[in-house]
Amino acid sequence: MVQVPYGTGELGIRIPEERSRLLEPIPAGAGTPPLEAFRGALAEPIGCLGLEELSAGRTVTYLLDDATRAEPHGDFMLAVLERLVGAELVRGIVAVGSHERFSEGNKRIVATFEALAGELGLRHEISIHDCEDPSLHVRLGTTCRATPVDISRQALDADLFVVTSDVKNHYFAGYSNPLKSFLPGVSSFAAIENNHSFALDPESTFGRHPWHPDPDRRTNPVSEDILEAVMMATAGKDVFVLVAVTGAGGIVWAGAGEMEAVTRQAIPQVDRAAGLRVAPARCLIVSPGGHPQDETLYNAQRGLELSRNGVREGGEVLFVAQCKSGVAPTPKARADFYERLTAPLDEVIAGLEARYVLYSHKAYKFAQFIGSVRRIYMVTDLPAQVVEAAHMEKVEDPQQVVDRWLRESEEPILIATHANKVALYS
Repeated sequence: MVQVPYGTGELGIRIPEERSRLLEPIPAGAGTPPLEAFRGALAEPIGCLGLEELSAGRTVTYLLDDATRAEPHGDFMLAVLERLVGAELVRGIVAVGSHERFSEGNKRIVATFEALAGELGLRHEISIHDCEDPSLHVRLGTTCRATPVDISRQALDADLFVVTSDVKNHYFAGYSNPLKSFLPGVSSFAAIENNHSFALDPESTFGRHPWHPDPDRRTNPVSEDILEAVMMATAGKDVFVLVAVTGAGGIVWAGAGEMEAVTRQAIPQVDRAAGLRVAPARCLIVSPGGHPQDETLYNAQRGLELSRNGVREGGEVLFVAQCKSGVAPTPKARADFYERLTAPLDEVIAGLEARYVLYSHKAYKFAQFIGSVRRIYMVTDLPAQVVEAAHMEKVEDPQQVVDRWLRESEEPILIATHANKVALYS
């Protein structure tokens, strides 16, 4: 029996062991408890002074990942805040980018920050970034790709930036990493939209980043544009980061210190822990990894993109994603992701190549993937008509699909159980 994450639970699917191959993050021992790993990393900073020395008597902007990131937010905050007791002011900003601002998860992050900072006696404030309010941003210039570098005025009002980030594979930015806390994290809607338009470029994909150790994997238009913007936003200021590569058993690797030095070390750690080489199969089961990765179709789609090399052209996919909050987190995301996807696939692709709008890169990449396979079956809480409008087929019993696959072929079935983090390379 294979247990496949679904929402906050699991679905059991019967597949003979000899006919299945689990595609999961490579375990690195049992993993280290988060707070222990973070405190250890902070005690040995890479490429700069310690956080206490850098922050003493200074105003600090602390950029936090939002609740769509499955990471130990509370442990990140405690490890950082307890080393900021000498700061003049700690300004926390939940770097949501264009994600939903006042989700229950983001409210919990704010409450946790308030409680921890209060207990530690820090002079502090915290807010959730609003990309849609032009008055909140300062334009610092434009990148060579014409992205306006509009950064939160609050964020820039600091002597020191501190960023915590779970580093993992990202299907068009190469890797989730501290740079993304600035763009899209605390940038304007216009900046995010222009930057994300480069996601349509084939080289804007997972496993590629300008700070990758392999020179052949440094081209990524989205990430190159982000890097240029971040260098403008942080010019003349210190940036201290605490990052982690997380696994099922805890923290696989953690590093703290100067942003570039730490991120350069984190990327190969992600490749080792969550990059797998596979021969494309006829049949593939994909779960984003359960909640919050399958909160909406918008979130869950990342797992399909990172897993697309696991199924060959004309194959079939069983997509297991609860989507209890629907197809997208906001009305605009629904319109420019899901509703665009409901058009004929060739129209989706041609229309978005002609004119990009934010969120539509997801429809573009989804349409390309759907068109490359015979069928995507979906196990989900979404209504059947919603699934079918997006060119997939809802199934109530995934076992029936798998049993047919077992009868039709002797090939092994590939199973990606945490697909929003694991990148499959053919």
